[in-house]
Amino acid sequence: MQINDANNLLFYLALLLSCSSSNSTALYDNRRGINSIIARKKNIGSCYGWSLSTSSLFLRGGGSSSASIELLENPTSSTNGGSIVPKFIPMSLIGILRSVLSISLGVTAGVAAYKFSLYFPFLLTPEAAKATYIPASYSYNQEESLFCNSAWSYATDYGLVAVMLYLANKIIANNSSNNDDLWREESIKTRSITTTRLAHRACALMLVYATQFSGGGIAHQFFTTVESRNTKGFRLLWTIVVGAVCASGGVIGALASELAWLGIISQDDANNQSKKALLGRLVPSDLFWIGYGGLLVAMCISGHMSHQRPAADTFVAGVSQAPPTFFLMAIVALIGTANSWRNDAASTVALTMKDILKCNLGFVMNSCLLPTYALSLYRTNIPVAYLNASFHTWLCGCYSLQGLSLNQIVQAFSISK
Repeated sequence: MQINDANNLLFYLALLLSCSSSNSTALYDNRRGINSIIARKKNIGSCYGWSLSTSSLFLRGGGSSSASIELLENPTSSTNGGSIVPKFIPMSLIGILRSVLSISLGVTAGVAAYKFSLYFPFLLTPEAAKATYIPASYSYNQEESLFCNSAWSYATDYGLVAVMLYLANKIIANNSSNNDDLWREESIKTRSITTTRLAHRACALMLVYATQFSGGGIAHQFFTTVESRNTKGFRLLWTIVVGAVCASGGVIGALASELAWLGIISQDDANNQSKKALLGRLVPSDLFWIGYGGLLVAMCISGHMSHQRPAADTFVAGVSQAPPTFFLMAIVALIGTANSWRNDAASTVALTMKDILKCNLGFVMNSCLLPTYALSLYRTNIPVAYLNASFHTWLCGCYSLQGLSLNQIVQAFSISK
């Protein structure tokens, strides 16, 4: 990218800095929509000033005057001869309180998800769950602790790592390629930044998956005895594995919130403003998801998700992904059917029914493994190594659908008009 104008260079650098900051609302103007962050006039440096307000930090209100980046039509603002000077407004006390409230709500939701994840397996398969989910708190005994050390388990884990890394790279590479084309057009440079944020979150989800499978493969391969699993090394490694499963729920939620803002709330639409404003107040913020995922990771670290069968920990942690997963599925479906509630039928994102089904199928398919795991151990004599290999193969299909569909969604926003 070549920028000859120093004014534009300062603008792009400031915009990129705001994108990389912790304020997830840095690129949204609720009153004008995402595409109006770039000024209507071509020579933005000579006509506009802009400021970053953090008084609504991580709480994106619908139509609020404190929305993140505001383009101020103020020719008399301090521009140093036409250059744009960012004016950073200090965060007020109300902003701090809102941030604390957002984290607190996330923690509360995390507590509810944690309690639900412990009891839900017993609701599905009571007898099988009683024999499978035996608490351990990282203290394993010879009689009850079972952990597969077969190559069928760790080889398929490593295979999943390779697939997840490929998908993560595919998402980032395709987004970068699209952005190279988008940066040539003045009117959509900001959108290329926001789709990059979306791509980064989708990529982060694949990398979290890769983390859990790489740790799982190492654990299955090298910790072959009960004594080895009662060491600090195994506890650290397995905490990383299960913690990654817990954290992925927060990543899924943050991805869904980003999709909601980019695909629905920030779209230029003169109609249905009340619906968009209501949705804007209901969409959880990034801090909410940090609190949600952080609480679950804390429960994992403390040993409250630990069982005599370490693999059972991942199923309990996986149940906690249910709320953000269904939230993401609903947002994807809503974006895909946006024309049905937009009076002007001017959808700027073209998602086909195939894209929607592929995404939602990928996120819901892995749920069937929860009852299958306990029932297979309790009612069949299938070797655990074969069960693990078949489960990993199924997960490979699920996560591949997720990665490919998320890549398609990111591209749909990149090429939208």
